[in-house]
Amino acid sequence: MFQSTTLIGRVGQINSAALADGTTVSNFTVVTTKSVKQDDGSFKEYDNWHRLVAFGPIADAINSRNAPGDLLLLDNLELRTRDYQQDGETRYITELYLHEFPKKLPRYYTKGDSQGNHQQAPQQQQQRSSGRSSGNQRRAPAQNGQRTSVPV
Repeated sequence: MFQSTTLIGRVGQINSAALADGTTVSNFTVVTTKSVKQDDGSFKEYDNWHRLVAFGPIADAINSRNAPGDLLLLDNLELRTRDYQQDGETRYITELYLHEFPKKLPRYYTKGDSQGNHQQAPQQQQQRSSGRSSGNQRRAPAQNGQRTSVPV
């Protein structure tokens, strides 16, 4: 039997290390948020933090392509619980192990506030404010036998 978990959440802290054999390991956290409507009509958000572990090329991808705040779709996660000793006590920790590369969700979802207002990437903001976009042009109708390019 195999259990599978799927998460959509934002990256928290990312730590990387190497095992004795040189394999890269990445330990990172992801926060998932659930909004619940209250009796007065307002929404209350509940956050859950999850510990994730990845090895090898998947860990390399986590370390190089992701930053805190990025929104990821993590699929086919394996849930594992392990124990360790600290100060004479047995402690338990539950972790999710990645077996597939995570999917980074579009940039415009990554920087929003709690009301759903999303910021654009700086390049997109600059293009919209100037009214021009690089590379996106169409031909204007010919006037006096000349064709010109106009911004879209």
